[in-house]
Amino acid sequence: MKYQISIITARPLLFRDVTIDWLKHHGVRYNNIAFTENKLQECINSEVSVLIDDAPHYAKEFADRNIPLILFEQPYNTSVNIDMVYRASNWLEVRRRISDLEVSLR
Repeated sequence: MKYQISIITARPLLFRDVTIDWLKHHGVRYNNIAFTENKLQECINSEVSVLIDDAPHYAKEFADRNIPLILFEQPYNTSVNIDMVYRASNWLEVRRRISDLEVSLR
């Protein structure tokens, strides 16, 4: 893999096995996975360069720490308009955003 992929989810540990089974079933490759309610701290600890999420409440929190966030477009996050937050409506757009950010993160 060209990138280190960390899956950081707020799902309770109760759903760990079903989540890992789902990822495996769908062929999602990743380097590590964390189940936590504090995504920001986990991203800092894991030295995450870019977060991909759909939850609007992470936008300001991550932008304040200069961590870019690619926000999957959803009806509940349309009002988010913050520097360091980039929108994507599909995985192809996510890939393009990451390529664009790769230049600025060097």
